[in-house]
Amino acid sequence: MSDKFFSVALFCFIVSVGLFAKYIFFSYNKKNFFGIMAKDDFTEYRRISKIKREKRSEQEQEFYLENQEQYVGLMITKWVFYIGIVFVFIGIIIKYIFE
Repeated sequence: MSDKFFSVALFCFIVSVGLFAKYIFFSYNKKNFFGIMAKDDFTEYRRISKIKREKRSEQEQEFYLENQEQYVGLMITKWVFYIGIVFVFIGIIIKYIFE
């Protein structure tokens, strides 16, 4: 039973590494090194994304659209990685407590 959780966790880790590599090496926005969002860009994007579209300035909207792919890619990668960690812990719990 726990082997299934470990295989799902391994799959999640492989998918998260693959997604991370995709958004690093194949990003359309190459202004940052390998397309990784800088911390300042990340915080600026989060700030702008909380502003309603009608209230954004033209520069803010342009920045938002330029960095949208990178932000979404990093968030997907982060959550898939976290799901993998959860499955590892579930597998450990099942293996050592219930078996």
